[in-house]
Parts: sequence; C-alpha cells; structure tokens
Amino acid sequence: MFTAPPAGASSSQPQFQLFVAKIALSLFLISGSGFLGFLPIGNVLRLIFIVLQVTIAFYGIGIAFIRQHIVVASLSLIMMLAIPFYAYVFSMAARQPFVPVSGGDYLPIGLTSLFYLVLRNGQGQDLVRFLMRVSAIYAVAYILLWAGVTFGLVHPADGAKIVLKSGGDTERGDRIALLSCFIIFGMFCATASFVRSLRFLALVQIALFAICLFLSGSRLISAMTILAFGLYLVTQTSQLVRTVFFPIFLIGFLTTCFMIITHSFNPFDSFVNENTRFGDVSAWARWKDIALTNALIPDHWVFGLGLPNGVEGYGPITHVNYFYTQDIGILGVFMTFGVFGLLLYGFICFAACFGSDKLQIDPIMKIGLNLTGAVLAVYSLLAPVFTGSAIPFAALFMALVFWQPASFEVEN
Repeated sequence: MFTAPPAGASSSQPQFQLFVAKIALSLFLISGSGFLGFLPIGNVLRLIFIVLQVTIAFYGIGIAFIRQHIVVASLSLIMMLAIPFYAYVFSMAARQPFVPVSGGDYLPIGLTSLFYLVLRNGQGQDLVRFLMRVSAIYAVAYILLWAGVTFGLVHPADGAKIVLKSGGDTERGDRIALLSCFIIFGMFCATASFVRSLRFLALVQIALFAICLFLSGSRLISAMTILAFGLYLVTQTSQLVRTVFFPIFLIGFLTTCFMIITHSFNPFDSFVNENTRFGDVSAWARWKDIALTNALIPDHWVFGLGLPNGVEGYGPITHVNYFYTQDIGILGVFMTFGVFGLLLYGFICFAACFGSDKLQIDPIMKIGLNLTGAVLAVYSLLAPVFTGSAIPFAALFMALVFWQPASFEVEN
C-alpha cells in the first residue's frame, strides 16, 4: 500500500535518493566498461568514480540506519568493510604490504541500502527503467568500441585492460571485455517487449544485444542466454525458465560444496587431456586451477586467499603465472572469500532467482529481471559475475529480498 507523505513534508529526499542511485549506476558502468582506458588520465578518473560510488553507498547506509532499517544497513556496511579486510587477508597470505584500495571495484556492493530505500519510496520502476536505458546505451557504445579497436581507429592507453587476449586458445581470438550482465538484462527486456507487442523496435534491440554477445566471444554466457531466450519464447513465462535454471544452480552449488569438503574431485578430469592444451585452452586452464585450488583448500578455507593487488595476482601464494579464481565459478568465490563469502554468494544467487517476484513494476521489466537473475546464477557456476560486472545487480537483488511491498511509503 502506498502511503502519502505527512502534510507539510517534502518529497525532495526520495527524489534525491533516486537521483544518486542513477548516478552510481552510471559511474559503475563507465568505470567498469573500459571506456576510460582510452584517456591518458583514465586511471585517475576511474579512481575518482569509485570514490564517488563509495560515497553514495555510505550515504544510503547512513540514511538506512537513521530510518532504522538496521538489517539491510548493517549488511551493506559489513560487505563494504569486508573488502579492505580481504585485501589484508591476501597481504598476510602473500607476505606483502597491505594495500587497502585493493578490490575497489567490489565496493559498490554497498549500494544495497540505497536501492532498498528507493524501493521503499515506490520508485523501483523508475530505477529499473533507468537500468534498461543505460543497458541499451552501453550496447551501442560497445559495438562502436569494438569497431574502433578492431579497425585501429582508437587505441587504449598503456595498461588499460580492455582487450582480452586469447592466451593461445585456438578457438577464439582477442576479444573486447564486455559487461555481460547489462547486455543480458537489456536483451531479455527487449524480448519480453517483443513477445507482448510484436514491435519492430524491440526486435532491433534484441539484434543489438545479440551482436554484443557475438562480438564478445563469450561462449558459455551466450549459450545460456540463448537457452533462456528459447525457453521464454516457447513458454512465454519467466517463472518456468527460472524453474529450470534454479535447480541447475542448486546442483552446481552443492557439487561445489562437495568439492570443497573432499578437496580432491575435479569435474574436468573426464574430458581434459594433452590435446586440450592446444585446443580449448580455457578448459585446460580451469582443470589446472581447480587442481591447484584443491591443494590450497586445507590451509585457506576460512577466509580464502583474499583480494590480490598488483599484476602478479595470486602468484606470490601459488607460485604459478596463471591462476584466476574467477575462471572456476563458485569454487573461485570460496577460494577468494572463504566459507563466509561462499554463503553470501549463495544468498545473492538465490535472491537473483526469486527476489523480483514481489516487485510491482511493468511486466516487461520484471520478466527481464527474472530471466537475468536465473541466467546469471547458473553462469556463476563457471564464472562468478556477482563478484564483477554484476555487482549492481547483486545489490539490487539483495535489496529486493529485504523489501516488502506493504512497506511502500515515501520517507522524508
């Protein structure tokens, strides 16, 4: 039920909360997309954008505490404080100096409180609509970026991580890094719009997002997106797609727990061989990373390895050149953040699948959130996007879990 503000009360604060939430999403998209890598001062701007996002997140946490939303405010604060803590964990494990700013890209997870306030103000539809718009803008910008880099029209600044190297994978060439979560969300919203209205513009948008997935060369996320896309077109219900995808995630999550307990099982053992080294290198790398993780689990199961700093990554601990926890899915989440991080990540994936059920917004947006959450949860089994490009989505999904429709009220 929507409750009007008291007589004489100003509604400026809810509007300001929505405004800064949009600013935070825009800053995350710009700083995380790699566009700043074309500017000589791109790294400086990226740091400024991260600081602004953190400031906005603390603003939301402060207001939530004042409004006595203790649980969501405390969770947001703990998650933000955990980032420098895990940087300290790495410094102790690697015997290197403590770098507090390591993991700055993770800090927007604290936006959970601000998104929660926006939902309580009855502005959830405005926030999700803005997310749709920036996703479409990003898709166009990504295609232009790909064309510019591919044809040599633009060149990244030194040290900018924009082009993902093939690493010797004979099946894929160099790729342009993609914030896949925004593309998937935009594509599913456009799909829902097309199914409901058969509008030509929606079909154009679907093609636009599909082109981005194709250009990115991301095989797994593309395959799952196509599967969810097909299931939705056939059934025209996002709940059924979620019914198919969530058990897959749950089985994968329980399998990961089994791998952690036994720290000897490697699911890639059955199809990785010597020829894999010269073919699909990604499968070989995942097999090697899981084998190394199994050896590290007994000594690092509580807090994991922490958040690394510098170009060496986990090299000082593992003594190997190539070890990326983001390549081994939820097992990698455990190896980075330990048992507490694993439990939190499982909660985020659950929230992604079910959090938007009670959201009272345009059905097209709700379908987009449902399908996106289901796909990103399953995708996390091999690549944990909620610790990367999908951090704003993680914050939104968690806010949805704590928010109740009956609490619609404008708070001033």
